[in-house]
Amino acid sequence: MALFAYIFIWLVAFFALAMVWRTVLLIGTLVVLVPLIGLRGVAESNAAPESAAVYALHEISSNLQRPSNGEKPGIYPDVLPAVALSPLARKFYRFDYVPNRSADGSIRGYLIEAVPSHRGCDLERSFTITSDNKIFWTMEPRPATPRDTRLQE
Repeated sequence: MALFAYIFIWLVAFFALAMVWRTVLLIGTLVVLVPLIGLRGVAESNAAPESAAVYALHEISSNLQRPSNGEKPGIYPDVLPAVALSPLARKFYRFDYVPNRSADGSIRGYLIEAVPSHRGCDLERSFTITSDNKIFWTMEPRPATPRDTRLQE
């Protein structure tokens, strides 16, 4: 009811004033309301966790690309090595390592999936990075696959 009263009083003042004062009232209202309300839509509130997930995927993949402990290049480990993730990435996303084995049993490729920890909180986008560093995303309630939309970087 208070919001209705505020809008009603604002409209009465707007139409009662001369054109110069209408412009001042309009500009003043915008100057006050834009910083107060801001851009707080779903896309804006999800931007930080989503970018943290994509950054974490890049970090994990780059760590896997560097051979360590005498491993040959192009052969990847059985399990995902421990990687320090940002608090946003850990809080909002779950990361799963899916190795792709070749006929000889060695792991020649992988997928790393970033799936929202809690769906239904407006955070719906899943990401997957492949061993060739391509990232794919989907809004469906499942991990992204290479058949989904590719993220243009």
